[in-house]
Amino acid sequence: MLAPNPGPSAAPSTDSVPALPGVLASEVESVPVHWLWRGRLALGKMTILDGDPGLGKSTLYAAIAACVTLGREWPDGGHCEHPGAVVVVTGEDDPADTIRPRLEASGADLTQVRVLDVVQDLRGPRTAVFPRDTELVARVCSEMGATLLVVDPFSAHLEGSVDSHNDASVRSALAPLQETARRHGFAVLLVRHLNKSGGSKAIYRGMGSIGVIGAARIGLVVAEDPTDPAPQGERRVVLATHKNNVMKWAPSLAFRIVDSPEHGAGVVQWEGPTGLRADDLFEPAMRSSSPVQDDAESFLQAALSTGPRPSREVEAEAEEVGVSKTALRRARQSLGVDHRREGFGADGVYYWFLPEQGDGTSSHTPKLAMPDPSLEGGNLDEHGDESP
Repeated sequence: MLAPNPGPSAAPSTDSVPALPGVLASEVESVPVHWLWRGRLALGKMTILDGDPGLGKSTLYAAIAACVTLGREWPDGGHCEHPGAVVVVTGEDDPADTIRPRLEASGADLTQVRVLDVVQDLRGPRTAVFPRDTELVARVCSEMGATLLVVDPFSAHLEGSVDSHNDASVRSALAPLQETARRHGFAVLLVRHLNKSGGSKAIYRGMGSIGVIGAARIGLVVAEDPTDPAPQGERRVVLATHKNNVMKWAPSLAFRIVDSPEHGAGVVQWEGPTGLRADDLFEPAMRSSSPVQDDAESFLQAALSTGPRPSREVEAEAEEVGVSKTALRRARQSLGVDHRREGFGADGVYYWFLPEQGDGTSSHTPKLAMPDPSLEGGNLDEHGDESP
């Protein structure tokens, strides 16, 4: 038996149709990224800082805190446009004998740094953990007027239910912190130790799940300079970028940790830019200084001592005196040699120059800014030309 014909179906009521999720791009108001430290720390976004224990990560964040709390110039010459307070979530370092001396040695305004080493709950004092204490930490940042939140080390402040080696688990734990930072407008610096993999790709060297660096918009790493001939443990340290989803990579900066006897703590002593990239810091081939490399660096310093010179001209001279292309490339990285391009197309000429010289151009000199492969890992050859 046939079922009765229900007749024509009624048009659905517009009241019962849910609105389409999402938003049209045309309805989104564009806003610029607000940088705390251009290329490294952005308001409302997370940065990860990777590095082995003992290389000065905590001393480095103390130096950063000094710039933020005082509105001091950054070591690369940039201006701190959003000075404010700093909140440090930590459970490993003692505030009295370690954290305060570091901050004092760095010159930070101690009245603008709040150390959140314990929080209270019904069971008593405990370490702050994420995501459970996200809103509490956000309230502290808001009331302090903080523009920077530091979590050191990040792995010690994950809630027990979070699997630090599981991508989805880590991203779920970080999502509330990421949204809170965006809503309140402070930068987040997550400090993390390196794993023991021994790989040469810096982006994979951080401990735990790849979800951590996946969630962070910017990735930084500190490691010893493999070209420094000093014994291990006495070499200078390099701060380099291994990820940036917001802008081009910031140049690497070299520094040393020196003693401040007055404060009983170490302090960062900046040594300026270096051409070493993040991956170079973990490349075994870069780790041996040799007479050949020393000769290449001496040649390049002499060749560029009078100012910017065409790259092909310098390479030709290097070949004449027996400096290989490989040694010359490493010398460029070690010395931080930069380059510029004048002209376009087949008529374009690349010039090399030492970092302390500037590019030697005036505002009337036509030039084309090109990414430096030694700083950004681009697919360019020794001249700066695109490789086939």
